[in-house]
Amino acid sequence: KKIISGSDKSTAPVYESITKLEYASHLAASLAYLMLMQRDAISLTTYDTKIRSYIPPHSTKANLQLILKELSKVDSRNETGTAKCLNEIADKVKRRGLVIVFSDLFDEQNDVINALKHFRYDKNEVIIFQILDPVELTFLDGNPVTLKDMETNEEMYSQPFAMQKAYQETINEFINKYKTECRKNNIDFVTLSTATPFDTALLNYLNKRKKLEIYRESSSRKRSIKNEEQYREYQIWHVEVQEELDELKQEKKEIKKQLQRSEEHTS
Repeated sequence: KKIISGSDKSTAPVYESITKLEYASHLAASLAYLMLMQRDAISLTTYDTKIRSYIPPHSTKANLQLILKELSKVDSRNETGTAKCLNEIADKVKRRGLVIVFSDLFDEQNDVINALKHFRYDKNEVIIFQILDPVELTFLDGNPVTLKDMETNEEMYSQPFAMQKAYQETINEFINKYKTECRKNNIDFVTLSTATPFDTALLNYLNKRKKLEIYRESSSRKRSIKNEEQYREYQIWHVEVQEELDELKQEKKEIKKQLQRSEEHTS
C-alpha cells in the first residue's frame, strides 16, 4: 500500500512563475504515476487547517485520474495546520505503507515532528519533501522593502542586507532541526527549492527507493537461509547486487551535485 499524504494548501510565494503549492502538486502527480506503473496502490490527502479531501488507495488508472483532478484544483490558503492534520491522517492509516508529505512545514515545529513520529509508530515508511521558495531560503537581496504582517497588517521598512544574516541563521536552524529529528526516527527528509528541476527531485526519490528495495530483499534472503547451499546462493546474489548499489551511490553523488548547483543558482 502506498500513500501520498499532501500537499498542504498554505499560501505559497511565487518564484520564476511557480508556487510551492504548484511545485508540490506536480511532484505528487509525477510520483503517483510512477507508483501506479509499479502497480502500487496510490492515495491522496490534502489539507490546510483541516483535511479537505481524501482519495482512498487503489492501484487503478481511474484512481490516478481522481488524484490528478484533485491536485489540479487545490487552491492556496493563508493558514495551515500541518501537525493537527498529519495526526488525523496517521489515525486513518490502517495498513503499513509509504507516506510522502509535501509541505513547507511552517507550523509549530515540535508538534509537526511528533506528528511525523506518529506515522513511524505504525511502522510506515515516511518521506518528507519540504518545499520552500528560494526567497524563504536566502531572504531578500537588493533594494529596501516594506514587510507586512499578514495577520496584524503591521508594516516595517527594512534594508534586506541588515536582516539577511540573522534570517539565514534562523531558517538553517529550522531546517536542520527537522533533518536531525527525521534522521533519529528513520524518516527521509529532503528540502527542495521551487527552483530545483523536477527531474532532479524525482531522481533523488527513485535512487532512494531502489536502494531500499535492495536492502529489503537482502534482509528477506538472509532470513530464509536454511542450509549451506542457500547461503552460497545468497553470497553470489550479494556480489552481483553490490555492483548495482555502487552505481546507485555514484548516481546519488551526482544528484547531490545537481541539488547544490540549484541551491547556488538561487543564492
